[in-house]
Amino acid sequence: MGRGLGDRFLRHAERTKVLVHVIDMAGTEMRDPLKDYETLNAELEKYSEAFLAKHRLVVANKMDIPKAAQNLKRFRRKYEEEIIPVSALEKKGLAKLVASIRKILCHDNSHEP
Repeated sequence: MGRGLGDRFLRHAERTKVLVHVIDMAGTEMRDPLKDYETLNAELEKYSEAFLAKHRLVVANKMDIPKAAQNLKRFRRKYEEEIIPVSALEKKGLAKLVASIRKILCHDNSHEP
């Protein structure tokens, strides 16, 4: 529809091995993190079903804001994806995020000829 993620970005994202969704779990700007995640996945699927087969990590950002914990509970009740809580501001959870990405990439590379 000429809006949203943009075809150039999506063509680039098709070549990635892992999708890392950084979600504002605090819901700043009056946004619902669950709705944001649903919208993102709907756009990816609409563009190409190949996105459904990719490894995904959900990064629950802004966990330093009190409302984020409540939204993270809601998110975990609805989705089974791996969720890594982080606070970019406080630099918490970033080592686990990097380790999780590394693990996925190293595992994928071990199957290549």
